[in-house]
Amino acid sequence: MKSPCLDLEAHLNAHAATFDSDRRAGFVNAWRNSFPAEEIPFGQNFLFGGTMFRLPKKLHGAPDHIEALEQTVEVEVMTTVRAVAVLGFGELGDQELKLRLSDNFGAEHLTQVILPNWLVPENARPTPQSWRATHLHYPDYELNHLRPCLFAVTAPFSSAVRPRSVTLHANPLAHVVAISLLAGASLHA
Repeated sequence: MKSPCLDLEAHLNAHAATFDSDRRAGFVNAWRNSFPAEEIPFGQNFLFGGTMFRLPKKLHGAPDHIEALEQTVEVEVMTTVRAVAVLGFGELGDQELKLRLSDNFGAEHLTQVILPNWLVPENARPTPQSWRATHLHYPDYELNHLRPCLFAVTAPFSSAVRPRSVTLHANPLAHVVAISLLAGASLHA
């Protein structure tokens, strides 16, 4: 399935991953936890849940994803889509993320996804739509009870859309690592 990947680099505003050498820089939550950056394919394409995503680059001390705060991301390719796929996670439980696609004719198309909570018990069964890290970064110690996860979720549109931009409605507990636009309404991602 054709999946134009949006370029999120200009909108990155939060840190979700740390390298082993800078675990103290983590701050997804109040306990300063983070994903292990060495395990996430930053700066590369990532085929996940049947959808191709383009992950932003990861630099020491620099933001690596979007905390949803009304960012508008331009769609740089002319395409017709039937769904939007989001790779991300919820903080403090499952989080709703509303998205508004504005098309070339001035119409707006609203949809939403639910981003599941990013931390799962160590022995939880993985799902096809989740990617799980081998461990959770703590700033000063190690526990093996929880694993951080990324989730691929998809929201279809009722009709085909030719998007010019995608706006993420404000929910600072909704974290977006990548967004792809889908030409078909694949709901398995």
